[in-house]
Amino acid sequence: MTWVFVLNGSEKDDPRTVAEAYAAALSKADGSDRSLLCAKDKTALGALDEVTKGLGELTKSLGLGGLAPTPESAAVTSVTANGDTVTATLEMRVSGSSRPVTETYDLVTEDGGWRICGVTRGLGLLGKLGGLGGGR
Repeated sequence: MTWVFVLNGSEKDDPRTVAEAYAAALSKADGSDRSLLCAKDKTALGALDEVTKGLGELTKSLGLGGLAPTPESAAVTSVTANGDTVTATLEMRVSGSSRPVTETYDLVTEDGGWRICGVTRGLGLLGKLGGLGGGR
């Protein structure tokens, strides 16, 4: 089954719809979620891609396999608006972990619609699974 999310018109104006599209894209773990991100996060993830590409090649050459957990499923558990501030909480199941991971992200208005922002804050999933820091 293939899901295609096209956000236009009023759909971009609804934070819950954007959060649900982001959760669905995360479940695919193919990078398709980036169109839903704020510009700051897109830039940060681009830089992180360069670093992880080199690390991935190194770990593969050492026979260590993949070290980064990837989301297997994600669902929106809440969207909260407080004035101009909106947050979305997602619960994810990730590879290599038997417990769910909960992350809270900001939603900001950018380019005429809502965007997920804060996915790079504190290393997010890596921090919660590997003790490297943490999201909110």
